[in-house]
Amino acid sequence: RITAAAAAKHLTPLTLELGGKSPLIVDGTFDISLAAKRLLWGKTNNAGQTCITPDYVLVLRDKQEAFVAALELAYHLFYPTGALNSASFGRIVPDFTEDTSVRPFINSSPLLSFPATMSSSTTGTGE
Repeated sequence: RITAAAAAKHLTPLTLELGGKSPLIVDGTFDISLAAKRLLWGKTNNAGQTCITPDYVLVLRDKQEAFVAALELAYHLFYPTGALNSASFGRIVPDFTEDTSVRPFINSSPLLSFPATMSSSTTGTGE
């Protein structure tokens, strides 16, 4: 409401992306291995840049260790040589330079003013 009111004062159109914090809830009856695979898929699909990607996990305390083990196994199944070495792991381009094939679609000035915070060693090469 505060944002909408501030925009209205200046007759500025406003669109809000209202994605909230999306939990993954794993109760005692659900297949832990399947939950781990689905979580990993959700967090890595489109480099995790979807509004419904899970942000946190709620799992029964007595299932926590099993869930972590299942998540580690799922990770190694999805990315046997690690995510950064995988061609199927999405990358977010940290900088738009002349030597990249990815360009901003509309206006690059907001993108160029945002400093890259990850080095190429942590983002991978995208090959």
